[in-house]
Amino acid sequence: MIDKDKIFNQNISKYIFHETELGIILNGDCLEILPIINFFQLLITDPPYEQCLSGGGSIAKKFDYRRESLNKISKFNPLEFLEKILSFKNQGYIWTSKNILDIYISEFKKLNVSWDILTWNKTNPIPAHNNSYMSDIEFCLFYRFKNQYWNNNLKYNDYKKTMIDNVADNNYKHPTQKYKWMIEKFIKISSQENDLILDCYAGSGTTGEACENLNRKYILIEKEIEYCNIIKQRIENLPKYQFAGELF
Repeated sequence: MIDKDKIFNQNISKYIFHETELGIILNGDCLEILPIINFFQLLITDPPYEQCLSGGGSIAKKFDYRRESLNKISKFNPLEFLEKILSFKNQGYIWTSKNILDIYISEFKKLNVSWDILTWNKTNPIPAHNNSYMSDIEFCLFYRFKNQYWNNNLKYNDYKKTMIDNVADNNYKHPTQKYKWMIEKFIKISSQENDLILDCYAGSGTTGEACENLNRKYILIEKEIEYCNIIKQRIENLPKYQFAGELF
């Protein structure tokens, strides 16, 4: 189990949903929980930035399954989020949309924080291109304060800023699911074994599974109880926990 007394500055019992040997799932509002976290080494998260659900016909129907979840998301304030996250002065990866890239980058520049833009280029985007280019790119902002860990010993392709793959399968009923291989790439480049990873908009728990695979400690914060249950089940279904259950 992670050392809760060291990581948190007050009792977190009311937020605890589930714990494993490496991590903890907290059910609550991340903006409420972040101030009681003392430290972490790396942020990987996907805040609920604005998504386009407009359109008609078959395209609108394809998005219908997303509406229920997205309607639960409270209005996201990127500046409030950044103020809390950047106070830790470490490094992180934040998935975002082109509409708020400038907000993040402006804050990085104010603090003289190193930053870069990574992209996920989707090979099978929804074929909607009415008076515009297809929505075949997602953006991920990387920021890094001075003296943070960087792994220089990975393969050549691991350092490419463009990640290419299909639209992720919606295996866990989350509207913005990311591939585990992408999250593992971030973890391997920007952390060491036993470092503490934070995902404060945990969604379906991809970051947690990646941390379990790569022996990193983690904190997952998720507001929706539905997704907390999905994360718990997803972690418990990992082979190492299935095998442990057979032994006892």
